[in-house]
Formats: sequence, structure tokens, C-alpha cells
Amino acid sequence: MGKIFEKLVSLTFQIPVLVAVLLLLNYFVKPDGKNTEWTIMAFLFLSFAPTLYGFCIYRNKTISDQNIINRHERIFPFFIITLIYGINLFLTLIFSGPEIFKYIAINYFLLALVLSCITVFWKISVHVAGITNFLFFLMTFLDSRAIYFLPLIALVTIMIIKSRYHTFWQVFAGMTVGILIAYIALYIHL
Repeated sequence: MGKIFEKLVSLTFQIPVLVAVLLLLNYFVKPDGKNTEWTIMAFLFLSFAPTLYGFCIYRNKTISDQNIINRHERIFPFFIITLIYGINLFLTLIFSGPEIFKYIAINYFLLALVLSCITVFWKISVHVAGITNFLFFLMTFLDSRAIYFLPLIALVTIMIIKSRYHTFWQVFAGMTVGILIAYIALYIHL
């Protein structure tokens, strides 16, 4: 049962899944969030394409497991996903997307870029970076009640350390990067 829960947490708190949740919340919760075309485009580039790519490289045995535990296996896929996020950012800026979508595009491109660069030299927890960044975004743009979901960071952290996917320092670094990128993207956006 424990391994099933760990796998469920790992699959649920991947960045493309969190982006999909974020886009749905923006669309259905925010009064001005009903930008159907931009929501679809962001979903395609930030959630669907990376998930499909991950599924394909796992299915073709390019990576040894879904979590890409081996750091060396992470490098190329991370940069491909960064490229996909970069295309989304380029299209959002060139076609003057709504402000929230500009922030989302800047945020996730920078997050992917920084995580990819760090991964070249050291293994960092992408899950913790993703959930931390996601919750910061929710608190900043959608609703301050998102603070009640902060225990999710602890849940993901504990599961990742317990499953031995990452060390404490890799998790701490992921949390730090997630927060810093959210602040930097917010600063750039403003």
C-alpha cells in the first residue's frame, strides 16, 4: 500500500499535472479567467506535450523509470521540456497574451530552465520545486486561502525522502528554487 501511495503522490505532483490544475482553477475560479484560447494553448504546451513526451520516452525505454531517478537520464528530457515551455513563452509574448498567461509562461519556462541547468551538475527535486512554485502562484494570483494547502509541500517532501528518490538537500534546493523562480517571474512580469 505504501508504494502505491508513493507512486500516486509522484504522479499527482508532477509539474505538468500542477499546471493543468492551475489552468483549470484560473478558468473556473477567477472572474476574468475565461480565456478559452489561451487556456487551451497553455494546456497543450505546458501540460499535454510534456506529459505525452514523458510517456513516449518511458514507453520507448529511453528512461529507466517514470521518476527518472538516474540524473544522467534527466538531462536531455528536461531540456526538451524547457524548449516546449520556451515555445509557449514565445507565442504568449509575440501574440500579447493576457497578463496571467504571460506570468504563467515566464514562470514555467524559468523554472524548467533553472531545473534543467542544475540537473546537468546535480540532482534536484523537481516535484518539490513544482509544488512549492504552484502554491506560491495560487497564493499570489488566485486566492490567499491557498495557504491552507502548504502541508502538501510537507507531504511531497516526506514521500520523496522516504522513497529515497532524493536527499534532504535536494528537496530543500527544490523548494528554494520553486520559491525563487516564482518571485523572479513575478518581478519580470510586473
